[in-house]
Amino acid sequence: MKQRIIRTLLASAALPLLALLVFNSCSSTTGVQVSKPPFQPGSPLKDTLRGVLSTGSMLTGHTYYMDSDVTIKNGDTIFMQPGVTIIVLPSTNYYPEFILTGGGTFISAGTAAQPNYISVPASYRTTVNLQTGLWGGFQCDVNSGDLVLKFTHISFAGGAGTAVGNNKKVA
Repeated sequence: MKQRIIRTLLASAALPLLALLVFNSCSSTTGVQVSKPPFQPGSPLKDTLRGVLSTGSMLTGHTYYMDSDVTIKNGDTIFMQPGVTIIVLPSTNYYPEFILTGGGTFISAGTAAQPNYISVPASYRTTVNLQTGLWGGFQCDVNSGDLVLKFTHISFAGGAGTAVGNNKKVA
């Protein structure tokens, strides 16, 4: 008798749970949900970075040179694959910089095994220049897109610059 009562109690407790599962598995939505496509890095960039860049990528194992401001505008994304080096070429009166304007995005996707580097030529990497700021760095504002620097070594940045790229040295 006790077993019959226990089975009846278990069955009565399981019935609402079973009904809940059956009714919740049905959907009245018939529309198709399409997710946003994954990021596409774009075509490879040239080895010298300057001016306004459209969406593109820097390839693993390559070295790129930057001799003037690089502007990334709304809707464009610059992507650094793992293991990329950018050498910024400073001058005595000008500090090149990356400028992200109105939604422009810069992604450096280095890894622990293949970090990315953004620095100056080896001849400039001295203790005298350690806190000098030989290039402008990254200029962003509230309207900029994303700036992602994952496993990225940045050195000798911090030179005088502005959000609009007018970064001539002030005496």
